[in-house]
Amino acid sequence: MMAFDYRSEIKRPVSLALAGAAILGWLLALGIGLSSSDQRQEAQTEITRLQQAEATQRQQLNEQQRTGGTLVDLQARVAGAEQQLVQITQAREQAQAQLTTLQQTAQTSQQQLTQTAQSREQLQAQLGTLQQSLQTTQQQLAQVTQAREQAQAQLTATLQDLQAQQQQLTQLTQARTEVQTQTSTAQQALQTNEQRAAEL
Repeated sequence: MMAFDYRSEIKRPVSLALAGAAILGWLLALGIGLSSSDQRQEAQTEITRLQQAEATQRQQLNEQQRTGGTLVDLQARVAGAEQQLVQITQAREQAQAQLTTLQQTAQTSQQQLTQTAQSREQLQAQLGTLQQSLQTTQQQLAQVTQAREQAQAQLTATLQDLQAQQQQLTQLTQARTEVQTQTSTAQQALQTNEQRAAEL
């Protein structure tokens, strides 16, 4: 029957616990770098819980090493500790998988944010171009409006001149008609006088 190495059995779980604690510390540092705050907080809480369980297990093993006990008790405790370490390792792997997923999600979100920023810059550039075009169009419209007002003023003045000329033409026509009437009357009177003179 092989001799039971008490020190080896005691130190083995402790080494596993320390290794697990180191890995959990790495996962905790990785979780802090994630951008998704809610999911990162959940993962960090889980890692903290696992780290506390790791520390508790290490304290228990240290306590067992100090207090000693029967060989059977130590073997049972070591087996239980190893089983707990297996469970903790599995939980750690699950937490690591969650952290990997969160990291990928954060990377995708960062890419989407970059694309959104680029789209916003493009829209701002287009908006600037449209604003310049609108300003140019408004200036052209102001010039056209001013030219139309000037043309309207000139047309009004021309119409007023035309009305004045029409009034003058009407007056001249009336005067000519009166002169023609007077001339016709004078001619008739002259002819009458000439006839009378001839009869005498």
